[in-house]
Amino acid sequence: MHFASALTAVQLLWANIIMDTFAALAVGTGHGSRSPCNAQPQAGHFISPLSAPLFNVDMCNMITSQSIYQITKYIHICLYIFAYKE
Repeated sequence: MHFASALTAVQLLWANIIMDTFAALAVGTGHGSRSPCNAQPQAGHFISPLSAPLFNVDMCNMITSQSIYQITKYIHICLYIFAYKE
């Protein structure tokens, strides 16, 4: 199956430039404040970066379940394509 693209590559690049420009203007023209940089972290809300684990249990479970899901879908698609290949 071949579907026609709604936008050409050049049109997508122009849309990206326009959207990025508005975001940059919104961030760049705001009045900055140094007070959040000088504030100390509140106890109990932040974990020290040196003692924080890179992957916690929830992240490992999500990565594992997403990997299993994507692998099974990939195998399913491959079997479907090769089963009906003429």
